[in-house]
Order: sequence, then structure tokens, then C-alpha cells
Amino acid sequence: MAENVVTRKKEKSKQAAALDQDGDSGSDGLDTERIIHSITVNITAAVEDKFNKFAETLDAIASKVHDNSVRLGELETRDTEDKVSSMDSKLVSYAKKVEELKKKLDNLENRSRRDNIIVTNLPEGMEGQQPVKFFESWLPRFLEQECHDGQVNIDAAYRLGSKEAFTLQQQQTRAVIIKLHSFRDKVRVLSAAKAKKQLLSEGRRVSIQQDLSQMVRQKRHGLNHICSALLQRGTKFNMLFPNTFRVYFGNGTMTFSSPQQAQDYLNSISNE
Repeated sequence: MAENVVTRKKEKSKQAAALDQDGDSGSDGLDTERIIHSITVNITAAVEDKFNKFAETLDAIASKVHDNSVRLGELETRDTEDKVSSMDSKLVSYAKKVEELKKKLDNLENRSRRDNIIVTNLPEGMEGQQPVKFFESWLPRFLEQECHDGQVNIDAAYRLGSKEAFTLQQQQTRAVIIKLHSFRDKVRVLSAAKAKKQLLSEGRRVSIQQDLSQMVRQKRHGLNHICSALLQRGTKFNMLFPNTFRVYFGNGTMTFSSPQQAQDYLNSISNE
């Protein structure tokens, strides 16, 4: 009996020890979970804090990039506008210089034509192989003009363009350019041509005029309708070089430097 009692006591002691061990292991598990949870929370908070600071930094960088882009765009726009404005002013300046050069060139061209006359609608080939010699005697005879030895001094005479080109264009005659020896001779020839009411050569109506540049001819062409209107009214007028228009009325005169000025004057006298 005594042995059984001792055995039972030992077993109870072992069971109690086992229970104590189980209690200790459960307590250790709870502590570990708490530690892990605490560490996880701390790490998450630290990561979130770092991420928030990183996001704030990125936002600041993005804001600066946007501001710099806007400023750069403004600078580029301003620079482009300045360049365009500078180019516009340069173009205006260049355009003025081109116009000045055109006027100077036109003036030089007309000076080179100063002693020239142009004869149109003359029969092709009538001057033969020696046009200068032919026109020296033909001009005064045709215009019934008195000249020394019956001739006028001519430096050069030639047809404009090639005969082949005019033949292809079905044009029968080419204009003749005659360069007189002096400006006085030119004035006398033009005065004699103007004095004759009609110039006819071999049944053709011939025109003798001063040789002018293309620019001056275009400007004078704009006055044709005004000249016709003045002729119908019986008003006297004449053209002054290069394209000044002079109108005679009563005891006075008026001059116009553009077709519009002459047209305004014509309108005013038409309403009288």
C-alpha cells in the first residue's frame, strides 16, 4: 500500500510539472506574437513615413519642373516674338532698300535710253543691211524735217527681238530702236513727229515715241483712260518725264504724279 501511495504521488508530481511546462510555453507564444506585432507596426509606420516624405519630395520636384517648363515656354515665346519682330523690321527695311534700288536702276536705265526713240509698225526689212545709214536719211525725209545735208546723226539702229521669234508668234514687224547722236536731235525728231497728224509708211500707220523703261511705260499706261477723257473734253495735257501728268486749263496748269491724283481731278471737273 505504501508503495502505491508513493507511486501515485510521483505521478501527480510529474503531471503538475508537465502542466507547469505547458503554462510556460503558452506564455512564451503570446509574448512572441506581441513582439512580432509591435515590430510590424513600427516598420509599417516607418515605411509609411518614409514613403510620404518621398512623395512630398516628388511633388516638389514635379512642381519645380512644371514652373521651369512654364518659364522656359514664356522665354521661348518671348524670344520667338522678339525674333519675329526683328525679322519684320528687317524685311520692311530690306523692302525699302529694294524699292530704292529699283528706282535707281530704273533711273539709270532711262538715262541710258535718253537719246533713243522707238519706231513701231515699220515694214520688216525695209532698212536693209545698213539700218543706221538708212534711218539717217529716212527720218528727216519721212518727218519732212530740215537737217544739214538732209541727214540726222544716228549712233545705232536695230530691231527688237529675233525675226524667227516674231515669225513664230505671227507678228509681222518688230519695233526699231534708234539711238540719236544727241538729246537735241531726239527732241527735234519727236517734235516733228508730233506736228504731223498722221504718220504713214507704205500704207502703215507708224508711231514714233521716246524709248522708256518698262516701269515708266506701265505707270503711263495707267493714265491712258484719263488721257482719253481729257481729249474728249478738249483739255490740253502732256506727259513729263518720267511719269508726271500736266493738265492745262484756263491760264493755269496742274501736275499729277500718280494716276489716282489725275483721276480725282478728272472726277472733280466732271461734276462741274
